[in-house]
Amino acid sequence: MKQKTFIPITFSRLWKNEFRDLVNLVVEFLIQYNPVTMDLKFVFDLLVAAQAALLQLHVPYGAHPKTEVLKDKRKKRSKLARAIVAQVRVLKQANAVVNIPYLDVLAPFVDRYLSPVIDSNSSTMTDVLKEMFTALDDDALVQEAITHLNLQSRFDELKTLQTGFTQTFIQRSNMQAERNDVVTMEVRANAELMLTKLLNEIELMQMKHPELDYNPLIKNLNNTFSFYMSQVKTRSTTNQKQIAAKSKVSTNNTTTTAQNGNSGAVAN
Repeated sequence: MKQKTFIPITFSRLWKNEFRDLVNLVVEFLIQYNPVTMDLKFVFDLLVAAQAALLQLHVPYGAHPKTEVLKDKRKKRSKLARAIVAQVRVLKQANAVVNIPYLDVLAPFVDRYLSPVIDSNSSTMTDVLKEMFTALDDDALVQEAITHLNLQSRFDELKTLQTGFTQTFIQRSNMQAERNDVVTMEVRANAELMLTKLLNEIELMQMKHPELDYNPLIKNLNNTFSFYMSQVKTRSTTNQKQIAAKSKVSTNNTTTTAQNGNSGAVAN
């Protein structure tokens, strides 16, 4: 009986979920044709072990659900800090006309902590606000000034936003840490190696067991490999067309710019 061979396939070009599906199909085909009868039990068991490890690989999680919550709290916190600074600025202007009690206590406090950070990044604002509220808890005079100048509700809201932001940030960090940190490259490389060993073993067993018909198994596997490689080819063709299209647009824009420049030169 003429021996069949496997068509070329580059496993590394398959997407993570495609490769995992491929391994699952190969295992199913081997079970269908009975790896013990085909004298493939040893390499089949190795592939099954690699298949189990592949279950640890996940499709990328994407944006964390807490990220949008953090973004919202960050915007509100910044907006409220700006409002407090703006209100104190208005009070300063009014103080030039009529004396406003307690402003001389609160204004330096706001200028020290809030004014410098309203345009700062999130990390800096978080750090400064934490320090500010710690200082505020120990300063009864500033607390009295905030109450007297009718800013208590704004400072309370800012503290709530600050606390909520910190708690949400910690929650997100903890949830991200819980996500399975699998060494993807090692797990996949091992599965690719076991799959390659299995294919080599099948081709070898054809010579060892001429009385057994491996052709149906090889045919089914080749059809499966052909399907997945066609997926890879389609993606590659699409990417090349997109790159070519972008290159053409870029060339046309450059040519148009040059022509416009030349036209302007002639006109002058």
